[in-house]
Amino acid sequence: MGSIRRWLALGISGILLAAPACDRRKRADPTALGAARTAGPALLPRAADPVLYGELTRLVERCRFDLAVNRLACPGDEARALSAHYTARRRSRVDAVPTFTAALSADDPRLQAAAAHVLHLGFRESWGPELKPGALGSEEAKRFLDVVLRLPLPRARHALPAAVHAAVLGGQAEGLFRALERAASEELRVIGYRYVLTHGRLGVLPKLRDVARQASTPVVLAALQGTEHLQRWTAEEQSAICAWAAEFLSDRRPSIVSRTASVLRRCGGSHLDPLIDAVERSLRSGKLTLALLSGVRDLCTDRVRSGPRPPSAAQCERVRALLERVVLAETLGSYVRATALLALAETWPDGRTAELARPFEQLEDERLREASRSVARRVAQAESVRLAGPGARDPRAAAPQPPM
Repeated sequence: MGSIRRWLALGISGILLAAPACDRRKRADPTALGAARTAGPALLPRAADPVLYGELTRLVERCRFDLAVNRLACPGDEARALSAHYTARRRSRVDAVPTFTAALSADDPRLQAAAAHVLHLGFRESWGPELKPGALGSEEAKRFLDVVLRLPLPRARHALPAAVHAAVLGGQAEGLFRALERAASEELRVIGYRYVLTHGRLGVLPKLRDVARQASTPVVLAALQGTEHLQRWTAEEQSAICAWAAEFLSDRRPSIVSRTASVLRRCGGSHLDPLIDAVERSLRSGKLTLALLSGVRDLCTDRVRSGPRPPSAAQCERVRALLERVVLAETLGSYVRATALLALAETWPDGRTAELARPFEQLEDERLREASRSVARRVAQAESVRLAGPGARDPRAAAPQPPM
């Protein structure tokens, strides 16, 4: 009987001694404790996905973070693998919004950074042409945008395109524009305006037009660049967007003129006429800039003419005559004139171009002299190709770009 009592006493003592040690081990493992706090499904909003939330918390455990620039280094590139579920459309971006809202609201900056990074990789571009405003609940969209705009700039910068798409798809476009106007950083406004057209389309164009009317250069550039994120233009969209872009052809800022020319080139067809008109007016005034000339210098190359919405034969003849006048305009700088001469050789390497270039071969001006000699070589190569017959290599494919 006495031995039984002794064994019982030893067993109870062992349990009492082991309990504090176990408790110490739990307290000493902050990673496990943090994972329990963040990954527990009971703490997530009902609409959130505990599987996705767990995947984001595993990035926190496995990746190295540079929070200053929101950069992750993960074994096996796990963050990109997670984002690929959404870019390949194996998972719904719309359904993921509540989970990302929860992760971006977490106290752990690493979890915020992981969520923002995955959003940057997998949610930045269009969520699908079939999605229209109303695809996401308005309150969920508003919560997501509010959370993103409260983040530190490096994380907000990466998460904002997704929040813009969510706001538009949640029917919150008006609130989105108000939120961007109040944003603490112009960089965030620039990012936001760059993506509003993606799902907003013509519905947001009037507001974007108002924003760009008297805005800073970065904001105007972002608004114009937004047209590149608008896929599959309808005829109505093309007409409205191209007419709006043409308003900036008279802008005094070279970067905006160059971006405008890029938009109008995509517009194609009759929308190219305002661009050609603007170059002609600028040439007559003696104030033609390289930014404006860049809009037409390769407008009639084989590559452009074989693409969608190509220029007409009449427009290309206008462009050729225009480039020839630029070459002969002695009031313009040699850089602009040489650019026009090389552009002619790239598109029309023939006897007419060679005859135009020949007088410049002995000039003291080095740019024009070298451009003229380059034209002679290109024309000779083109003639060799013509004589060699079908299948010969086209020298224009290897021709160097005009100076920029």
